[in-house]
Amino acid sequence: MADPSLFIPPLVMDLAIPQRLYYGTNRVYQTVDGASNWTDISGNLAAGVLTSIAVAPSDSNTVYATTGNGKIFVTHNAGAGAANVNGWANVTNILPNRYFTSVQVHPANANIAYLTVSGFSGFSGVAGHIFKTTTGGSSWTDVSGNLPNTPANDIQIDPDFAGTLYAATDVGVFKSTNDGGSWLVAGDSLPLVVVTALKLHRASRKLRAATHGRGIWELNTTAPLQVTIATSPAGLTLQWTEGRRKRLRRPSPGTPATATPWRALRHRDRWVLTMHLPRGRTDRSRIRGQLSFRAPALLRVTSQRNIT
Repeated sequence: MADPSLFIPPLVMDLAIPQRLYYGTNRVYQTVDGASNWTDISGNLAAGVLTSIAVAPSDSNTVYATTGNGKIFVTHNAGAGAANVNGWANVTNILPNRYFTSVQVHPANANIAYLTVSGFSGFSGVAGHIFKTTTGGSSWTDVSGNLPNTPANDIQIDPDFAGTLYAATDVGVFKSTNDGGSWLVAGDSLPLVVVTALKLHRASRKLRAATHGRGIWELNTTAPLQVTIATSPAGLTLQWTEGRRKRLRRPSPGTPATATPWRALRHRDRWVLTMHLPRGRTDRSRIRGQLSFRAPALLRVTSQRNIT
């Protein structure tokens, strides 16, 4: 392959289709057979080279690619392969004209993505280093908040805590719990070092950071509260409001109506519980109060009414 590329080119797997991988030079290559064969599925997207590729976890057809000369492209038809070679849209818009280091896509929404940018602001503009789109790239918002004016190299979206982000920069790792509104240093033992890549291992809740010259470090992050809801009688369903409404429904027919697992996002919160009875009847009484428990926990809810 004679294409120009980074010394370590971007190589990513579609986790929903493991035999499908993407490799970046100055164009995007795709394999659908586990790397036995490769096909270019884009034209020359950059005067330079591609710096990152990201597949939307919720939509394998949506793929983003960034370049070293400050461009970002997206396609919503990656599954078409070579037939999609002209199907990439330049969605750079008003982003700063600097080196783009990485892009990450929201785990549940292919139109939400975060972009990290290198360089320093203050020379040709005041734009920051982390940007968010909720429109598939047609518009971008600067979510750098109070991050230092230093290159950002990678970003991780926490799939278990809404609005929680981790950013790798030239001066360490930072964490935001309000979608980039503000940032704090993540942990307290990482040296003041360039962090080039981040990965959050969801099962163990370990955030791993690759540094330039100081090895790989890991940070134990907060685990989501595991709550089990057990309802009685079997026909009872339960819903509650915690920020936004969530529902627990009876299992599908033929499945025992036993305890149902759920994830809660905080150890202490105000809950509003509403019990729904069979045949469309509803117990309109509401239970309000403060719940405090350690994970894992079992919350039992029993209807006090006679269900007929």
